[in-house]
Amino acid sequence: MMSLENPTIHKGFTISATASQRRDGRWVGSFVSQNLACGAYEDTCDYDDCSNEKEAQQVALSIGWRLADSAPMR
Repeated sequence: MMSLENPTIHKGFTISATASQRRDGRWVGSFVSQNLACGAYEDTCDYDDCSNEKEAQQVALSIGWRLADSAPMR
């Protein structure tokens, strides 16, 4: 997986990610994707086994990128 800057800008969206550690030790990433035309979208990516904070953030950023790719351009 390529390494993405945090926050990153893709197709007019500013995507930033955070990560938090669950009680079982796994890391969960969350992202916020913002665009002036579309507003903000926020989601938590709790379906990948992430072993550290950086990995969880990268997963969240990559999902934000895919959402930006599929967003209708206005």
